[in-house]
Amino acid sequence: MDKGKKLLETRQKPFDTLKKEIRIGILSIFGLLILITIIEFITNRHIFYTFSVIIMYMFLFFIPRKYTFYEKGISIGTKFISWDDVEGVEYYKDMVKIRTKVRDGIIKIRTEINLIDRDGRVKEIIKNCVNPNQ
Repeated sequence: MDKGKKLLETRQKPFDTLKKEIRIGILSIFGLLILITIIEFITNRHIFYTFSVIIMYMFLFFIPRKYTFYEKGISIGTKFISWDDVEGVEYYKDMVKIRTKVRDGIIKIRTEINLIDRDGRVKEIIKNCVNPNQ
């Protein structure tokens, strides 16, 4: 698949793009899980289940994801989304929200991609690459 020229590569944690209230809730749950793991360790109980949930939280929210912008689309991990699949873009102060429709087999899946854009590079790439009629 020809993706075109690579324009920008960025790594961002999904946690950073969430609202403050949701981040506080996630940190509270994460802290509670750590406390439960410590209590289980002190009382010599089986800690594998709680520890695995903590690892899952780390992968979901704290491990950075790689976003690569190309002339013909955006690559998120191993999935490539063409600029033609972008339904809309919303610009906020330090964030860009991209709404897409991605075909997965015969089903179209709508998803949102939230990206932090403090220096305006992501916004410029999207304005140049996404069809202005969208």
